[in-house]
Amino acid sequence: MRQALLSLGIILFGVSGLYSSATVAADSKWNELSASEKAILLPISKEWDQLNEHQRKRWINLAQKYPTLPADAQQRVRERLERWATLSPAEREAARQRFQNLRKTLPNQKAEHWEHYQQLPKP
Repeated sequence: MRQALLSLGIILFGVSGLYSSATVAADSKWNELSASEKAILLPISKEWDQLNEHQRKRWINLAQKYPTLPADAQQRVRERLERWATLSPAEREAARQRFQNLRKTLPNQKAEHWEHYQQLPKP
C-alpha cells in the first residue's frame, strides 16, 4: 500500500506540469462543462459537485490541455485519472501529502525517486 501511494504521488508530481494558471470557471457545475471536458473527467463525475474551487480549476485546466498532449501522455492521464477515482479519501490525502513532500524535494532526490518509480512492477 505504501509503495502504491508513493507511486501515485510520483505520478501526480509528473502530471503537475499539465496544470496552469489559465482562467477557468472553477465554480462550474458538472452540467456546465463542455462535452470534451466531461469525457476526460468522467471518472470523477460523481464527486464533481463536492470538489472545492481549487480542485475544480486544476481538473478543468487538465481537461483543457488534454487534447494538445501526445497520444502516450493522453493515455497516461486517462489511466491516472481512473486510478485516482478508485482511491479512498484517506488514500487521496496520503497521495496529496506525498506529492507536497516531493515538491519540496531537492532535484537530485527527485531523480532518485523517479528511478525508484521506474523500477516498480507494473500493476
